[in-house]
Amino acid sequence: MLSSLMEKINAGVTAITAAGQAFSGIAAKVQENAEMVGNIYAAMEEQRAGANDTQKFTLEILNSVQEVKSLAEKETRQAEALREFMQTVVDASLSTENAIQDSLAATTDLQQSITLVDGSASVNQKVVGKIQNQVAQFKL
Repeated sequence: MLSSLMEKINAGVTAITAAGQAFSGIAAKVQENAEMVGNIYAAMEEQRAGANDTQKFTLEILNSVQEVKSLAEKETRQAEALREFMQTVVDASLSTENAIQDSLAATTDLQQSITLVDGSASVNQKVVGKIQNQVAQFKL
């Protein structure tokens, strides 16, 4: 029972670690998006400043938009993978919770058994004491 609980706990820890790594990857991609948006903005400012460079900057914007689109598609796939992973974490957490509840119930049962054994031992000590007293009377 304990090994099963440990396996479930280890699986939960592994799942949570993987979720943390996935969140780190998403944060990096968000930063990349911010940088790309900054690049697009800079390209638009240059386009206003120089009418002769309009065509050049239009192509740069189109390329940047394509990069953003590709990145958005990739992030969508990563978000779906993260959602699936988080569902795994939730499932593992529920399993861990059930195992802990089972363990608590077993602990309560064990505690009750110990209390019964302790009570029986106390009664047995009294009975042994009475028997010893009666045996001592016969020796006189």
